[in-house]
Amino acid sequence: MARLGPAQFLGTSTRDHLADGLVVAARVGTVTAADVHRHDHETAHVVFAPRGYLSSAAGAVAGAPTLVINPPDTRHRDRFDAVPAPFLAITIAPAAWRQLADAGPVVADPSACPRPRALRLAETLLAVAAHGHGALVGELAWHLIGELAPIGPVDPAPIARARELILDDPDRARSIDALAAELGIHPVYLARGFRRAYRTTPSGFGRGLRIAAAARALASGALPGAVAIDHGFADQAHLTRWMRRLLGVTPARIGS
Repeated sequence: MARLGPAQFLGTSTRDHLADGLVVAARVGTVTAADVHRHDHETAHVVFAPRGYLSSAAGAVAGAPTLVINPPDTRHRDRFDAVPAPFLAITIAPAAWRQLADAGPVVADPSACPRPRALRLAETLLAVAAHGHGALVGELAWHLIGELAPIGPVDPAPIARARELILDDPDRARSIDALAAELGIHPVYLARGFRRAYRTTPSGFGRGLRIAAAARALASGALPGAVAIDHGFADQAHLTRWMRRLLGVTPARIGS
């Protein structure tokens, strides 16, 4: 039986993203089912396979989108019915797994998640990870892990404080890891608590504020490139993508 180290999976990596305690990778499965032998991983991991997955540990079957979470040291012969097959792989570092376990209940045994919301979230994360939007990858990954490892009651005080921090400095684009560290809480707690309280993510809340401020600046005659940098966007193209998505218009249209 083989033992795979952190972020090692039986497939070809297309793009990896490092977050605090996580490695999120968009991959392609290339090892045929006959060539997969029983193995385990040093770390906990989540796998989402949009075309289905054969999981000897969690009982998932081929032919339908499959989302599996395996705790550390799970022995399995998880494999694809047919390759090549795209998949999402999230490695959860031992320290991050322990923090998650300390914070609340986590999956103790291998588990296949059939919930539509979790599957849709995993599909979105795979698309985002494959296209390289790194700032969003970590936040979506923690949201997904929160769906798989549900938490109990959340103290509303740090969640409200997170909102205040974003409102105090809306042009600063914080990652969920950085914001959670500043508040002294786990990213899963922040992600789930914020959505419960405000029906959006911390980054989505901040982005809406920054888009509104950018639109006001453009309407007053500021140049799109300068507005993008001043309001926490990577460049004018980044601002344009989000403004078109949220408002249905481009910066040029607002400024004309």
